[in-house]
Amino acid sequence: MTEPSTTAFRPRRVALLGGGGFIGAWACERLLAKGVEVRVLERSGVKPWRSFDRNECIEWRTGDAGSLADLKAVLAGVDAVVHLASATLPGSGPDELALELERDRRALACLLEALPALQIPRLVFVSSGGCVYGPARRLPIDEDHPTRPVNDYGSGKLAAEAQMLEAAQRGRFDVKILRVANAYGARQRLDHRQGVVTTFLHRARQGLPLIVYGDGSVLRDFVHVSDVAEAIACALGHTGASQTFNIGSGQATRIDALIERIERLLERPVLTEFYPGRPGDVEANALDCGRARAELGWQPRVALAAGLEMTLAWIDEVGGAPAKTAIP
Repeated sequence: MTEPSTTAFRPRRVALLGGGGFIGAWACERLLAKGVEVRVLERSGVKPWRSFDRNECIEWRTGDAGSLADLKAVLAGVDAVVHLASATLPGSGPDELALELERDRRALACLLEALPALQIPRLVFVSSGGCVYGPARRLPIDEDHPTRPVNDYGSGKLAAEAQMLEAAQRGRFDVKILRVANAYGARQRLDHRQGVVTTFLHRARQGLPLIVYGDGSVLRDFVHVSDVAEAIACALGHTGASQTFNIGSGQATRIDALIERIERLLERPVLTEFYPGRPGDVEANALDCGRARAELGWQPRVALAAGLEMTLAWIDEVGGAPAKTAIP
């Protein structure tokens, strides 16, 4: 793997906005393993995914990312921020998504005001590599590919990127944007609103049909969440000129091929139900991650077969078998 071009920046205390979520929890664990002090901001009602030892350098705060007062209290004294807090989900309905996007815009406005006021030099934003590009002109998609989102979720992520880049140009702080492909793995929600891999595995284990939109030929880039967490850690230390990085496996996997992999893993056929394709979905997506490899010193390490096995083991642990229904 190519060594990163520049790694002079070494954050000691990092705030994770939305650090209790799926990707946030994994990023938190990775940063703690690297000896970084972590401060998490989560909304009321979100509990830590595990108990922390007294000697672990983590501080859990409850508050509203859309409140400037709450945000400044959490960010005081940190030297980097990872922005994962998002109210939006790709599968939200139009009315629900409009409210979610408004909450995200309010939170971003507060963040862009707080960063320069507190003189915090580094922001890492986790965006969507699966939605911001829109229809693929070529595969894999690099960071210079046109961005033409076909749904409001992708448009919202792209608009947030633009606001952050504009603020960075004014010299207020340095921003690194990670356009993440379809992340999957343990701790992902099991309510079927997000994450085709985890949803498929959970439903298959329950003996329920897998819901496929289209004929199964749609191509997706699946990246294990542990690789995403490592990319976040790498981006926190990067001081090169590039600001936007694709984070994915670099491989395009058909949905019907994913189902075949699941069947081999379970050693039995699974039920499938096919529905018309959804207008907000692109036909093909796979990310060229050459820039992240060259400049961040990052590359995906978890192959899809191994990632499926690990995710299924977690689903079984938390209640994926038909006799159990527990969801974390």
